[in-house]
Amino acid sequence: TPEVFETILRGVLKVFFKGALSLKRVQRLDFIEITYLLIQLKSIQEVLPNSLSFTCKDSLDVGAMTNALLFSFFKYLQKSELDENEHDLLHAILYSPALIVRERNIQSEQFNRLVSVLRTLEEISSKIDLKSAFKKEFGDLFNDLSLNTVLKTPSLTRELSLL
Repeated sequence: TPEVFETILRGVLKVFFKGALSLKRVQRLDFIEITYLLIQLKSIQEVLPNSLSFTCKDSLDVGAMTNALLFSFFKYLQKSELDENEHDLLHAILYSPALIVRERNIQSEQFNRLVSVLRTLEEISSKIDLKSAFKKEFGDLFNDLSLNTVLKTPSLTRELSLL
């Protein structure tokens, strides 16, 4: 509904950009990415899918960036550092698709977008309690299940060899 989008837009500006009346170009791009992220979260909450895939043309660059951003966003909400398994998983999410399918790295434009948004999240979470601010601003929009998601990462039970 239009009200949902209005709430998301106003909330992103308030929580992540301190209600600024004007944003620099990079901030506007971060604003767009964070807004997309919250629209995706709202969609997930409404649909409750059994499976989810963020894709682009080959599901390599934008899809990988979106998956990595969603994973990272939940870690920021949890205020927890990445452990070794999560660090490896984040690298796999980000780099594996392009490397395996195209034998190349993720496109620099997508990578730079991700880094910029992560810097914004890092900066905000170092200054405020992001989860509390998020609940205060978006509590009516997102249920507790969405806000209290706990990431469970798979761990290898044995070493894999890629030789």
